[in-house]
Amino acid sequence: MNAPINPTVEQEQSTAPKSPLRGTGLLRTLHLGLFGLMLLAPLLTFFVLGPPDLYERRPFTPFPSPSALVKSSMDGRDKFADALFERSHLRKWAVRARNGLDWFGFDYLDTSQVVSGGNGFLFYRPSLDVRACKNAPAIQNQLQGYRLVMAMVEAAQLPVTIAMAPNKETVERASLTGRAGFYLGCQDQLRAVEMKAWNEFGRGMFNSHEASIRRLGAEIGQRYAKFDTHWVPAMHIAAIEDVREWLGSPASLEDPVTRLYEGVFELPAMAVQLATEFVHVPDDGQLTRWAESLPKIL
Repeated sequence: MNAPINPTVEQEQSTAPKSPLRGTGLLRTLHLGLFGLMLLAPLLTFFVLGPPDLYERRPFTPFPSPSALVKSSMDGRDKFADALFERSHLRKWAVRARNGLDWFGFDYLDTSQVVSGGNGFLFYRPSLDVRACKNAPAIQNQLQGYRLVMAMVEAAQLPVTIAMAPNKETVERASLTGRAGFYLGCQDQLRAVEMKAWNEFGRGMFNSHEASIRRLGAEIGQRYAKFDTHWVPAMHIAAIEDVREWLGSPASLEDPVTRLYEGVFELPAMAVQLATEFVHVPDDGQLTRWAESLPKIL
């Protein structure tokens, strides 16, 4: 009886199907070429298209000095690579694609500058970071400085009126949900502390536009732009009317007329996104007539 034949390695290799690229340098050359292209792509786009405009509202990483590039440490060369890649359109396109997928695909945008909230709102993240719980002692110190200034103003009997525009996070508090809710921190507690201090230390000199913004916003259906950090232009009238009233002149514009304007605003741009929004702006004709009727304040 014949023993079973065990094929040798050479026999197996000889019977295996041969790849048309095996045994040649084509596949290896292709791999090396693609790897080299990946390394050179940022440099090529930089020289062909030039540097992109600043995006994400932060400056580019500066290039290191020539002496740092020739040192034995890799720090200088790492910084050079970071600086070059940040100035590449490839990175800008990648950031735009990532943020677009997060925002439009998952409604979950979170960058160092912008964070998405509820009801389609975007918020400026540094404004939320300011009222993080860890900053409570610093805010308390600032309020004590405010108390000292107000005491000096009162002692000098200066006729001072302080007007404050509430921030978006205060007026649109109901939309601080979703990812923005993650950064809510001590917003409500510190807001209450601030209001108590302003009213107590201000001694009647402190005035806020918040009530007028809420009143006019209820009439026109909009207070702050969803894609901006500021109130809509129609609120400028309410602010000026407030100041006139605080200075002793009665308000003169009871029923403001507004129109819709489509604009491009800063928060999507910080996330390298292209998005427009319709906001209420004052009617030009009514605004002109109203401005002409205003008496001089001073």
